[in-house]
Amino acid sequence: MMLGRGRTSAPANDSGTIQTLQVVLGPFETQDVAKRLAEFGFTSNPPVGSDVLMAFVCGNRDNGVIVATGHQASRPTGLEPGESMQYDVTGKYVYLSVSGIIVEAKGLPFTINDTNTATINASESVELNTPEVVISQTLRVGNGATGSFTTPTGQTVTGSALLDLQYFSSLKARIQASSGCAELQALADEAVASVNANIAAIESQLAFLEPILALLAAPGADLSKLATWIESFITAFLTPYIVPYTTYATQLTEQAAQMALIAAAIAEMAASFEHCTVTIPAVTAPSIPGDWQLSGADLLSGNDLTTAVLISLFTDRLAEASDTIPDGTTNRRGWWGDLDQDYPIGSRLWLLARSKLTQAVANKAQDYCIEALQWMIDDGVAASVTVTAQIIYPKTLIVRPVLNKSDGTKRVANAA
Repeated sequence: MMLGRGRTSAPANDSGTIQTLQVVLGPFETQDVAKRLAEFGFTSNPPVGSDVLMAFVCGNRDNGVIVATGHQASRPTGLEPGESMQYDVTGKYVYLSVSGIIVEAKGLPFTINDTNTATINASESVELNTPEVVISQTLRVGNGATGSFTTPTGQTVTGSALLDLQYFSSLKARIQASSGCAELQALADEAVASVNANIAAIESQLAFLEPILALLAAPGADLSKLATWIESFITAFLTPYIVPYTTYATQLTEQAAQMALIAAAIAEMAASFEHCTVTIPAVTAPSIPGDWQLSGADLLSGNDLTTAVLISLFTDRLAEASDTIPDGTTNRRGWWGDLDQDYPIGSRLWLLARSKLTQAVANKAQDYCIEALQWMIDDGVAASVTVTAQIIYPKTLIVRPVLNKSDGTKRVANAA
């Protein structure tokens, strides 16, 4: 006989290059080492009691091979025409149905190993119905992100909208492929609407974090051991909240740079169309410490005192002859216009660029800020200036200058 039908009577031997099974073909015939032939790319270990179809070359019962197996008890039923399923005896399966793809793990882990990039391309949404999402390192979220996340210490923070550079790249490609002035205008409106939505979300986060940030300022009085302990506790407790705060200014600066590229691409394409004028809507100017603010394509005017503080702190003052230059050169920086001036412009904060974040460095940053703002006291702009420097481990230093004016009011600026 060329074919034989039987049933496995023992677990398969799956240790070699060819899987073998013990198959009972009848009351007087048992194949103890029946070789199994399977399709390339697919493998399985049939449970005991599986049905088997064997083929025998030239009818030789000593030269057979298993060409098909099946297990009646675990075979899923009720599939529609054209559907397929990969399954096992425990009920786990991958189901290719007419309405979609379903993976059933039966409460067991689902793991993807050793991939450099995992991509999900979904035209509408990706939904995660789970009590917890754990991310070991960086999470990047595109424009319009909402919701909340839990810090490593268990606090819940409202989710922020982070910068999506891929969006700008895609938008630029769409601009360059546009077919008319009306389409260019629509793309300009879309870009600014997206940017303004992102800015609004960031400002909402800043409003949420500002009172928490204020708690990090060290008390002006001498600290007892108890006060020091309380301050350290507050710093450690609030660090997960403050770390996002220090990234917002960088995000907005990058976003402004991307919008400048978008505006240039729109102008270039508009010039290729006859009588085409594209109006780029106004971008919201957020109030972000330590960042340039724009009004259209120009710098935003006003807030002169804040501007003076920013210039004093964030431009490079001439290093003293005794200072160690971070990059090992002899370049002391500074501005040629400071020659013969009583007060050089800027601060020596740049000297700390490659320093390890220690309390000594924080103290030096505090001294450099006081030095940079001393001219405000001498010129009567402020009655006094106080500066606190707060370390947010592992790599953030927040400097908080407070200008005490002669009328009793205060102006506070945060810089990270």
